[in-house]
Amino acid sequence: MKAIGTIESSISEAADNSLESSELGTERARPRSRGIRLKSIRLLHRYMGLFFSPAILFFAFSGALQTFNLHKTDARIGYTPPMWIQEIAQIHKSQNMNVRTKSKPKKAESDTADPELNDAPVPKKGAMPDHSTPPMKWFVVIMSAGLIITTTLGIYMSFSYGGHPRLACVALIAGVVVPIAFLVF
Repeated sequence: MKAIGTIESSISEAADNSLESSELGTERARPRSRGIRLKSIRLLHRYMGLFFSPAILFFAFSGALQTFNLHKTDARIGYTPPMWIQEIAQIHKSQNMNVRTKSKPKKAESDTADPELNDAPVPKKGAMPDHSTPPMKWFVVIMSAGLIITTTLGIYMSFSYGGHPRLACVALIAGVVVPIAFLVF
């Protein structure tokens, strides 16, 4: 048995030596150093992902709400958005919480108004519309849902597959606390 161990170690040393240099004399990376580098990259990805995941979840959710203009008052139908939607939209768009509150929406103008007096520009024939189409809006909402799901799965995986759970918790909590601190102070 001792002879087998000696043979295995000499084979391992020979393999390491052959990977360290080639016949041309150029140096190659040893497999262990590559493994350490990949492990470091994987850990960096894990903790950065945990740190940024609360912001990714927030922006995906608030972006989905803004896709259908749920953050804007619509006088035509008498819609006034809840204050929490206005606040998260303001954070999403302007990175502050200064929401300008508007009074109740004005009543829609009567149908008897003269369309000639309307100052709205007339779109040119063949011009692209200045609003997105319903299929594009639904694509954005589905994309937001996918981003929320995959981010949530990433958080779950980072706590489920080894590593240091305390460090993972610190990174996740810091990802919540740091942006809130930046907003408040």
